[in-house]
Amino acid sequence: MKKSDAELIDAILSGDEDAFSTLVQKYQKSVHALVWRKIGDFHIAEEITQDTFLHVYKKLPTLKNPRQFAGWLYVIVNRQCIAWFRKNNIQAEQSLEATSQETLEETAYACFVSEKRGETEVERRREVVDRLLGKLPESERTVVILHYLGEMSCDAIGKFLGVSPNTVKSRLSRARNRLRENESLIRDTLGSVKLSPNLSDNIMREIGNVSQTSPSGTKPLLPLASLGSSVLLVILLIGASNKYLTHFQLPYSFDALSETTIEIVESPVELNITPKLDVQNQYGNDAVHGKSSNDGLQEGKTSMQNNLAQDSVYWKLPEGAKARLGKGWINQVKYFHDGSRFAVASSIGIWIYNADTGEELNFMNEQMYSIDSLTFSRDGSMFASGDSRGRIFIWDVHSEQHRYTLDTHTIGVPTIAFSPDGDILASGSYDNKVHLWNLKNREQMRTLEGHTGSVRSVTFSPDGKTLASSSGKEGKNVLLWDVDTGKLLKTVAQDIGFVYSLAFSPDGRTLAGGCNDRNVRVWNIHSGKLLQKLEGHKWVVHSILFSSDGQTLVSGSWDGSIRMWNPYTGEQLNVLTGHENKVYSVTYSPDENTLLSAGRNDICIWDVRTGKRMKTITGYYGSIRDIAYSPNGDSLICSASTGIQKLDIHTNQQLQTFKPEPTKKIQNINAMEFTPNADKIVYGGRGKVGLIDADTGIQLNCWESHNSQTPVKLSPNGEKLAIGSNNNRILLVDLKSGDITKTLIDQTTGNKAVIICLAFSLDGNLLACGSSDNKVRIWNMQTDQLLQTLIGHTDLVRSIVFAPNGETVASGGWKDDSKIRLWNVHSGQLLHTIYSTSKRVYSLAYSPDGKILASGNSNGSIGLWDPNTGENIKLLTGHAYRVNSIDYSPDGKTLASVSDDGTVLLWDLTNL
Repeated sequence: MKKSDAELIDAILSGDEDAFSTLVQKYQKSVHALVWRKIGDFHIAEEITQDTFLHVYKKLPTLKNPRQFAGWLYVIVNRQCIAWFRKNNIQAEQSLEATSQETLEETAYACFVSEKRGETEVERRREVVDRLLGKLPESERTVVILHYLGEMSCDAIGKFLGVSPNTVKSRLSRARNRLRENESLIRDTLGSVKLSPNLSDNIMREIGNVSQTSPSGTKPLLPLASLGSSVLLVILLIGASNKYLTHFQLPYSFDALSETTIEIVESPVELNITPKLDVQNQYGNDAVHGKSSNDGLQEGKTSMQNNLAQDSVYWKLPEGAKARLGKGWINQVKYFHDGSRFAVASSIGIWIYNADTGEELNFMNEQMYSIDSLTFSRDGSMFASGDSRGRIFIWDVHSEQHRYTLDTHTIGVPTIAFSPDGDILASGSYDNKVHLWNLKNREQMRTLEGHTGSVRSVTFSPDGKTLASSSGKEGKNVLLWDVDTGKLLKTVAQDIGFVYSLAFSPDGRTLAGGCNDRNVRVWNIHSGKLLQKLEGHKWVVHSILFSSDGQTLVSGSWDGSIRMWNPYTGEQLNVLTGHENKVYSVTYSPDENTLLSAGRNDICIWDVRTGKRMKTITGYYGSIRDIAYSPNGDSLICSASTGIQKLDIHTNQQLQTFKPEPTKKIQNINAMEFTPNADKIVYGGRGKVGLIDADTGIQLNCWESHNSQTPVKLSPNGEKLAIGSNNNRILLVDLKSGDITKTLIDQTTGNKAVIICLAFSLDGNLLACGSSDNKVRIWNMQTDQLLQTLIGHTDLVRSIVFAPNGETVASGGWKDDSKIRLWNVHSGQLLHTIYSTSKRVYSLAYSPDGKILASGNSNGSIGLWDPNTGENIKLLTGHAYRVNSIDYSPDGKTLASVSDDGTVLLWDLTNL
């Protein structure tokens, strides 16, 4: 019977060298695979593998828990590779960049063309396989590697990943379809990896000269708990770079002070699950609008907790980031032509989902800007996306790889459409223009000008001869164009406000439009006559589409509803409700049995025949205004448009969603923090300040505020709450009694200034505020007297923070005053002026040791500065929109940032 790792290690420490030989043989292939993929040289990898096991033998007595050997071994392997890079003055790769933007077949062909470079056949095959695997989405690559290299069955992989065997088979099938004729090459190559037969013998000869380290009192390295060697295999073989490794496993630290269990989760979608109370049912808010069952879910709703599955948290992170929580906000959803997948255009990229299970399959963020529009060609061979910078990307459907870019618009592209034959692409932009592109030669055909407002929708007639476009504001709202000549054929509607969406009936005789006056209009194309005005929505109609038989017209509205109409009689056929917010996009599955609808924060999948909601996919937070660590660093809270999200730092999972009742609009919560013992959360929103229980979300207290932003700040001891007002006043509240005990006001400036930001010194003796009159004021909290008025900013002061020593306060400017100023608290002297990288500094934070000052900027970057010299240490980039708030973890090793792009990024600062 095979011995466990713990039994082998016990034998080794008792002097049994044969046991160490067994341990080497068990792990040498996995270790070599990791090193080979990271270093890129098969033979050097053997040398490093040998050095790794010698180091393991020497350090083995320091391992506190032998059952966690696999995770400990991973640390050593990783550090041996880093040491090799440093020794040879080579920069380790941070990402696996595709060397070609064409299909898998083209990639394979290009690799084989280079075979005359003197490499061996084995080396050439390995290069081909490496590039082919790099083209697969993460979930499919995992299954392929486990199946061919790990020689695991679908059942075994399913048990290992925690998904059904059918899901594994589905992923494997998709990967095989992508790889096509190259599958046999991958199977044979991965299965033929052979190590030197003398490797184990060489290692055993060397250990005779190695002395083992005596055990110390330090804690063992952060392990993978009891998942054993199978977990290590996935981590080691999942990709070629540190970036892909961190999709599944964050780096360990030899300096860890405690043992932390890191759970690797790939969550399946389970129907009819019972949701957790803390996620779905919070005080003052039902899980869904409408009738609720006892468990808080409307009948037919499935809450998909795969939205923060561990694999997608680590997909395509920006350099320096170690996790991404939240998937942005949603602009549009579209099915693939075969109905097996659907794509989501989000504020941070394109998410691809399995249409049956709802699991994430891929994340495409090559554009690095908000994806405003998305459409598929009718033949299903390609799809296009338009981004907020005015660029249009063309993608291959099968490989999900970028083909080429069309770039002429000067601003965002909210609408694009393929002609029926797929030869022409139409795009409409906020620059009021429509462009027609010839996709055969990838050139612009012509520009259609006639709209006086931003173009919100373009669509081709079924025969491809006519293009309809719509816009807003006064003037011509709906125009018809001749595609061949670019001539304006007809003005269908004007002066009716915004027309957000257009759809031709399948016979091409009618055109429907969704309008901002809450109505759906249907026009006769030939006469331009209004046939129907469909009334029923209570807000903007943002998306519409016809069924393939033309008998049903579907409309999605900002009132959160989807309505189905008979477009000829005007009869309302059905109303679907369940979205928590505005509906921005609706689309049919190819067989029209399913309807997909998307709000800013959720996706609903509906059974068309019954009208029941089958699944709901969440995880899209919308704009996030503030973030704060808990005092012990175990959790984070952030104020998203979906509510106050409580997140677990260790698992990167969403714990709870709080929706305080007094604040009617969740997106109005702008400031939050934990009380010192982390049992309560205080928040400030538009006209409201509240205190809630950190475990249940129950409202404990509430105060009125005369401020549209309402900054709030707790004193370090948690006894006083400072509330900023719009009349130059700061209210001080006794948190225990809830009474307002004091009002601070600068009597020399009157009541016109608005308090924008607040900060307490670490000892609680000082309170600083930044205001709309461009000044920073510092108050003595023992005497309640104004200590300093700091003048120097030329626009309002948006952010402020004290240095940990309390001697310095930093303030961030606004608009043209894009500077960070550091002041001496006692003298009021300006110490340094730091010139930011953007026009607005939204947030500031000092590291716990005071050595780094971080700034969150309007251009999506985070600047790290030396507060003593004002010099820039590093610039972190990765957010698509402004960085609203930043906060250091209590140990200073991580910086959390939130943005209008709807994500939380966790940045690793250990290597600064």
